[in-house]
Amino acid sequence: MKETNMVFDLQDLFIGKNTTAFPVVKRSEEATVIDFGTSVIDDAVTEGRKKTSAQVGRAQGIYENPTLDGSSTHLAFSIIFNNSKYKPKVPIGEPLWYRRRQLTE
Repeated sequence: MKETNMVFDLQDLFIGKNTTAFPVVKRSEEATVIDFGTSVIDDAVTEGRKKTSAQVGRAQGIYENPTLDGSSTHLAFSIIFNNSKYKPKVPIGEPLWYRRRQLTE
């Protein structure tokens, strides 16, 4: 089996004109994406951390935070690659604080 290592960044925009992460279930009007509740995302996937990095796809899914202190935030999303260098779709579902992610086909 061939191992493939990919590094990419999600461009979360929580505020402003082009917001990509939206709280849909929250405990108050002031709650943000990282507070208790559930948020949906539609983020650019880029080759680097800067907003100007080359976009290679989109990540669509949810952030879920079932705790009031933010200690248990989870991500569940799919990445749709729009760059022929990458395969078309890779599902991910791991806790937010993991620094490395294992992607499987």
